[in-house]
Amino acid sequence: GVSHLIIMDNGEIDLDHLFVEPAFIGHGIGGLLWRHAVDQARLMGARALVLGADPNARPFYEHMGAVVVGEIASPVVTGRSNPLMRYELS
Repeated sequence: GVSHLIIMDNGEIDLDHLFVEPAFIGHGIGGLLWRHAVDQARLMGARALVLGADPNARPFYEHMGAVVVGEIASPVVTGRSNPLMRYELS
């Protein structure tokens, strides 16, 4: 698996990628990557983690505590909207 964070100017961190090889989904790797990303964002002093989630990953992020705050255009599928999600770090 892999995760990638982008520091933004507004005190937020963009969780740009969190990906687990499909054969390993359901083995706890996504949760480990999520917790590591949250820990790193806190260490960097961010107030929130934001992400554009794949619609199929939305239940995972909701389970982790993120909430949908809007929609954004999918960077992969033309004409599809992805949920814009936010996780407060305070």
